[in-house]
Amino acid sequence: MSFSSHSEKQTSSVTEGNISATNHGTLRSSKISDCIADLEAWVAFDAANQVAQLARLYHGFDPEQTTSDTHTHPSLDQLNLLFENALPFFECAGFGRLSWADLHDASQTSTPHGINLHVDPSRYQAMLVLGRGKGERTRYHRPWWNFWRKSEYRFEVHNRVILMVKPNPDRFPDLDLDTDSVFLRLFRDVPVKDLEMILPGGRVRITLLDRALIYYPLIAGLGLLLYQMRPHLMTSAFFAVGVYALFKWTVAMALGGWSWRSYTAYRGKLEQYGLKLSKNLYLQTLDSDLGVFTRLGSDIADAERKIFVPTLHECPMGTPPEMVQKVGEKYILNSPEPSRDRLRAALKRWISFTYTSSTNP
Repeated sequence: MSFSSHSEKQTSSVTEGNISATNHGTLRSSKISDCIADLEAWVAFDAANQVAQLARLYHGFDPEQTTSDTHTHPSLDQLNLLFENALPFFECAGFGRLSWADLHDASQTSTPHGINLHVDPSRYQAMLVLGRGKGERTRYHRPWWNFWRKSEYRFEVHNRVILMVKPNPDRFPDLDLDTDSVFLRLFRDVPVKDLEMILPGGRVRITLLDRALIYYPLIAGLGLLLYQMRPHLMTSAFFAVGVYALFKWTVAMALGGWSWRSYTAYRGKLEQYGLKLSKNLYLQTLDSDLGVFTRLGSDIADAERKIFVPTLHECPMGTPPEMVQKVGEKYILNSPEPSRDRLRAALKRWISFTYTSSTNP
């Protein structure tokens, strides 16, 4: 409510710290300071109430609860209800939903510090991936083609990303993964090209260079063996000599050694990829599980304050609730599009709380 004067009488009223009432409606409190305090209290209560409702729905899927002996498996309807209520809550915090096409595009390439993963949508019973804001970041690496000299590269990131996923029990039968829980994670600065890295159960895509390094010992060993056997291969007894050479214990040991070196190189690359994945997720994780709802509740409260406080200061004294709604709509349009419907509903609740009819004290 802008307390700028529209008349001498209004200016005098503001100076005295009071808000006059008209026959259209009146504020619950007559003092400006009390109005602001009521607003702060209402915003905090409204956000906490939304978080509490989601916490009750999430209780049966919380990983901290599913490990207890008294845990009961929620139904599929409860799972759908949780995701249906969580989506508008995330959108009110300014997040927009990301599609499988975004994840597929990300799996085709990666940043120098990321890895490529193959993700299968059938491995997840339910999933939400949402992003908020985009920007650019700068990092450094030492590529081999530049003789390991320090080089700078820039990449696009999602400033914030939410992952809410329920693994499919039928697709994770042998992995040590809790398929009864819904995993909820909040990440920061996730590269657009590495978006699929946040999903559990992805299969690593080994690069062509790493594949060449893995298979090099075996291929080089076989090539050396054939080179040494070439005088025998040119004789008429080609088949007999070849079979004899392959089954000599020295040749068998050589092949076993080369194969083992290729296998250990493969396992070493998998560990290297896993370490890179863990490092990225560790540095980018902001919150997890129920803490995500609590953190986003604060973001929603801040978003509501950005709407309600200017509205409170701009509306002339005695403004009817319908006009307050129109003034608030102007500020809502400056908010991210996914959150506008939820903010409109919150604005109506705040007007209902703040304004009363002239017949009420």
